[in-house]
Amino acid sequence: MGVQIPPRAREAGFRTSRQWGDKLRQRGDLHKRSVTTWSSRTVLVCRSSWTQVRGGAVAEASEVLAAFGARVAELRRARGMSQADLASASGVDRVSISRVERGL
Repeated sequence: MGVQIPPRAREAGFRTSRQWGDKLRQRGDLHKRSVTTWSSRTVLVCRSSWTQVRGGAVAEASEVLAAFGARVAELRRARGMSQADLASASGVDRVSISRVERGL
C-alpha cells in the first residue's frame, strides 16, 4: 500500500500526499516536511532543524519529537513490551523504534 493522505485532505480534493504537502507549505503550516509510510499510515516526519508553524506558534521539532518519543517509550513499557515486540507489532525494525523513542 502506498502513502495515504488523511481523510480530511482527501475530502478537500487532494489526490496525493505531494499536493497536500504543497498546500500546507503555501499556507505556512509546514515550512519543510517529509511524508513516509509506517504501518500503512501517513506520518509527517520533522527533522530536528525544522520548525512547524501552527496558529502562529513555532514549535521546535526536536522538542516535539522528544516528547513523542518519551510517550511511545512510556506506553510501550506500560504494556510490558520490548522494543523488538513493538517493532514486530508495528511492522518496522527495532532500530526505528529506538530512534523514535530517542526523538531522532
